[in-house]
Amino acid sequence: MIALLITTEFVCCIILMKNLYNANNRILSLSGQIHEITQLNTELTEEKKTLQEKVILLSDTVILKTQREEEYKEEIQASYIPTGLPFSGTAFYNSQENELDGNPTATFYASDGITVTASANGTVRTVEGNLQSGFCVTVDHGNGYCSIYRSALKPIVAEGYEVTDRTVLFPVDEQNKELKYQITVDGKYIDPIELIESNG
Repeated sequence: MIALLITTEFVCCIILMKNLYNANNRILSLSGQIHEITQLNTELTEEKKTLQEKVILLSDTVILKTQREEEYKEEIQASYIPTGLPFSGTAFYNSQENELDGNPTATFYASDGITVTASANGTVRTVEGNLQSGFCVTVDHGNGYCSIYRSALKPIVAEGYEVTDRTVLFPVDEQNKELKYQITVDGKYIDPIELIESNG
């Protein structure tokens, strides 16, 4: 009877040891999995951080690009407003001759070696006049503004020409240095000097 009890206890111990061995192996396996998952989680956290930094960088790039596009668009729009001077170089402004046919005008007398240029981007709408009465060039800036240039000399542009603020409209010579300059907004004359001064 005692031998049976000892044998039974021995078998139970073997079974218990086998179960402990299996449990230990299972714990070691789970520990390995936990380590792998922890390492993967760390890698994913680093990758997430890297991706977030890239998203921030891309977002900043998009914002900067949008700002630059807006600034460029504003610069383009501003280049069609006749705030520039209607000549290259220097000229004398005669503040006494500030009206023509009842409308505000600016009268300039050019220095040697300069030319009459468009004061902003646009399209030549009309070229009128003759050598006896003088010539008149009207530039339409496409935004309600038109600039008008009057000179005794024949213009070197024609109707339909696309012009910039560097395009020469009239030459200037020793005998013909006077330029009368006008601006209309939606068909109404305004003082061109005020618009020029608003540009600095």
